[in-house]
Amino acid sequence: MVDFSGTTNARITFTMPNKPVKIQAIYDVAGLDWDNNVYNDNIASGKHIGVVNPIVSDTGRFRVIIDKDSVSNPLKTLVEETLTDHYHPIFAMTARLQKLDVATNVWEDYPGDIDLDTTVETGALLSTRDYTLHELATGSNAAMAVSGDFENPTTTYPGQFDITLKSGKTYIFGYTTPAIYKIKVIDNRDNDLITTLTLRSHRNCTR
Repeated sequence: MVDFSGTTNARITFTMPNKPVKIQAIYDVAGLDWDNNVYNDNIASGKHIGVVNPIVSDTGRFRVIIDKDSVSNPLKTLVEETLTDHYHPIFAMTARLQKLDVATNVWEDYPGDIDLDTTVETGALLSTRDYTLHELATGSNAAMAVSGDFENPTTTYPGQFDITLKSGKTYIFGYTTPAIYKIKVIDNRDNDLITTLTLRSHRNCTR
């Protein structure tokens, strides 16, 4: 975060990376202060998740913390049970709005139904995979699919997608690959092999 308070006609100069950049202007509001976002890439993916600071009708010191983690087997199973094809989780992510408790100097999750405009960097996505994002329900074993630009990546996919997350909720990003069945067609008169088919779920069979 760059502070330009008290200046006019300020110029920002930076090196443009080989990917989209999102710039957010944060205006001074009396009694409201923002710390930089905290991004914990706990799987060392090297790919970023960024969140735009939400509008808060409150005073105090705020921040957004984002955790990216591996997907545990119970969470994988939770999503897998909603799908028919083979499922491969990539990562879990949780973004939370927090406020500093000045009495204890401890960051605490801010209550409420808060939308967080988020950019998730994925890198190139393969057209042979069906990518999915699932929101995990709070307090119950339920996973709900969320739509986004990642679902049908084309050659123009920029390597990231924008999505609105709910503060405090966990999301699982992954993909499915179609089940593959090998089928042999045998002539039952002489037991000769006629042909072999490869059948993919939800797709046409090929010889």
